[in-house]
Amino acid sequence: HKFVPKLNHPSKSKNNSVDVSWQKQSQELKGKNIGYKYLLYRSVGSKDVMMYKEIPSTEFSVSDDRVEPGILYNYAIRVKYDNGWTGDLSEVKSILIK
Repeated sequence: HKFVPKLNHPSKSKNNSVDVSWQKQSQELKGKNIGYKYLLYRSVGSKDVMMYKEIPSTEFSVSDDRVEPGILYNYAIRVKYDNGWTGDLSEVKSILIK
């Protein structure tokens, strides 16, 4: 679980979007100068999460404004290194938009 970002619980913001964030910890590989980025996964309802957005390694949150009331949204995140390696997918966290 070394290279699995810890996803915080998504929250609804005042402007009817969902704020998704994860813990600020480096995912760098010791002794290697390999860049990385985060891949945000998302799904609606009971569907499996699919890749949704790429996020730079310097950011630890994103706002999803493509949400509608009465729908359950699920999010997960993983690390993708510039050499093609990927970390495991984080735990999936869900939020029902009211």
